[in-house]
Amino acid sequence: MASRSILFAALLFFVVESRRASGSCVNMSLFSTQLDLMLAEYDRAELPPGPIHVKAALDVHHATIDDTTATVRLLAAMHLSWEDKRLSWNATTWGCHNSMTSSEKLWLPDVNALNAVTSGNAAGVGLRARLSSDGRVSWVLRFDLTSPLSLQLDAWPRDVQHAVFKFGSRHHGAAYNLSVEDLTHDLTVFESGTWELTEVTSSESVWRGGDVLGWTVSLRRRAAAHALAGGSVLAAAVLLLLGAALLPPAARPPLCAAAAFTAALWLVAALARLPAASSAPLRMRVLSAACACAALLGAGAALAQRVAACAAPPPPALRALVTSASGLCQLAPPHVPSLLFFLIIAYEQINELRHHCVGAVDYVVSNNSPGESKAPSWYLLQGSAAEWSAWAAAAQLLDRLLLAAVLFALFVLVCMFASA
Repeated sequence: MASRSILFAALLFFVVESRRASGSCVNMSLFSTQLDLMLAEYDRAELPPGPIHVKAALDVHHATIDDTTATVRLLAAMHLSWEDKRLSWNATTWGCHNSMTSSEKLWLPDVNALNAVTSGNAAGVGLRARLSSDGRVSWVLRFDLTSPLSLQLDAWPRDVQHAVFKFGSRHHGAAYNLSVEDLTHDLTVFESGTWELTEVTSSESVWRGGDVLGWTVSLRRRAAAHALAGGSVLAAAVLLLLGAALLPPAARPPLCAAAAFTAALWLVAALARLPAASSAPLRMRVLSAACACAALLGAGAALAQRVAACAAPPPPALRALVTSASGLCQLAPPHVPSLLFFLIIAYEQINELRHHCVGAVDYVVSNNSPGESKAPSWYLLQGSAAEWSAWAAAAQLLDRLLLAAVLFALFVLVCMFASA
C-alpha cells in the first residue's frame, strides 16, 4: 500500500513538472505546428506595428576593476521585453500560453553598449526568446564589457569607484522607445577579488534622437590592511613629533628623523601599489605633510641653536622685539627670574649707548673712582644667566613659534585623516 502511494505521488509530480516544462500547453505537437506556420509568415525585417516600447533591466553578475590598466569589466545580462502583435495567438484555441523559440526568427531591438567594448561573441547569439499569447516578447542579452575608468583615489584605500555603462540603438534612432524596468528579482552577483559591488543605479537620456539607458555601477575597494597600516604610520609619526616637541632643540633631531623616515618608508611602499589616477589619495597627502613637518621641526631646532650661538652684537630692532615679546611669554632660562632677565636686556641697551656716548654713559653707569676697575653688573650674574643675551632670547622665541606652527599643522592633519 505504501509503495502504491509513493508511485502515485511520483507520477503526479512527473505530470505537473512536464506541464510546466511544456509552457502549460495541452497539445504540444499541435501548438508547435501552429507556431511554425505563424513564424513562416512572420517578417523579422519589419518593425512591429504601432508604437514600440522596449523595456530593459540590467542584471549584473560580476564587476571588477583592473588598476594597472584603469579599466572596469562587467558581466551582465540585459532583460528586454516588448510587444509584437504579429506574435499573438488565442491561448484557448491553441492550448498554450507561453513558448520558447529561436531569437533569430524574430525582430529584435539592436541594443548595444555605446561606451564600452564587447568581448567575445556578439551578445545574445544562440539565446532563445520567450513568447506570450498576448504578443509579449522577452529576450535576454548577455554582455562581457570592458570600459576605461578615470580612477578617483582621494579616499584610497577605502575608495568607491563609479563606472557608467550606456546602452542604446546605433541604427534605428527614434524607431522605438527605450525605458528602464526594475528587476523582478535580486541581483545575482558573483563577487571575488579586491572589489565589492555596492550599488547599481539607472538613468535615461537622449543621444542623436534616440533613447539611451545608463547604469552606474559602484564598486568599493577591499583593502582593510592598507587602511590600518596608514593609520598606524600616521599615529607613530605624530607621537614621535610630539615627543620631539617636549625636548630641547639640541635633542630633537633624532626623533624628527625617525618620524620622517617612518612616514617616507610607508609613502614609498604605497606609491609602488598605486595606479595612475587623476587625484592623489588623502592618506598620502597627510603623511607627506607629516614628513614635511618632521623635517621642519628638525630644521627649526638647528636654526634656533645657530641663532643662540651668534656672537655678533644684536641689532636694536631685535632687542626691541625680544623686549616686547617678553611681556607675552617667558624668554629667559628656566632658573632665571623674569625681572632679572629684564635687567639683563636693559643693561645690554645701556652698554650699547655707553659705547656711543662715552662720557655721559660712563658717568651714569659706573661711579667707580679713576683707579678702580669698571666691572659692570652683567658679570655679577651667575650660571647660564650670565651668558643669556638677546640672541638667545630670539632663538627661544623662534623655537616656540616653530613649535606652535608644527603642532597646529599636526592637529589639522589628524583631523583630516580622521574625517576621511
